[in-house]
Parts: sequence; structure tokens; C-alpha cells
Amino acid sequence: MLIGRARHGHALSLVGTWQTAWPFLAGWATGWALAARWARGAFASGLVVWVAIVSGGLALRALAHQGVDPLFALVATGFVGLLLAGGRVLVAWWG
Repeated sequence: MLIGRARHGHALSLVGTWQTAWPFLAGWATGWALAARWARGAFASGLVVWVAIVSGGLALRALAHQGVDPLFALVATGFVGLLLAGGRVLVAWWG
């Protein structure tokens, strides 16, 4: 996120970072709650959280008029998936 803000000429400030992050943090919280209630297993819970972070984050960005460029959506989807899957792979490998 900080790389994206810097590449687009946005200030690296706490407020700016919060404005970019809050929709995805809200999506994460929603996904975590849904996964804790209904998903069984690491794969299912990870998938629920991934979909909630991306879809919820992008929807909230659109509602907040922050812009949802298709390339941004693609990068966000890939980055969040990499973080979620990558963390699970590392734990499985070293765990």
C-alpha cells in the first residue's frame, strides 16, 4: 500500500494510509467473523476471508468515492491472496 501511494505521488502520512486501509480492514473484520462462524478448515476460512477483504474493501472504496480502478482491484486481489496463502504455506512448511 505504501509503495502504491508513493508511486502515485500521494503523501506517506498516517491519515492517507488510514484512508487507503480502512475499507480493507473492515472487509478483513467481516471475513474473519464470517469464517469463524461458518467456515471449516484452513482453506475454507482463508477463502472466506480473502473474498471478504477484496470484495468488501473494493465496495467500500467505491462507496467512499476513493476510486476502484480495475488494475488496482487486480493488484489488491493478488496481494491479499499472496499474504493469506503465503502465510499459511510458511506455517505449514516450518510448522
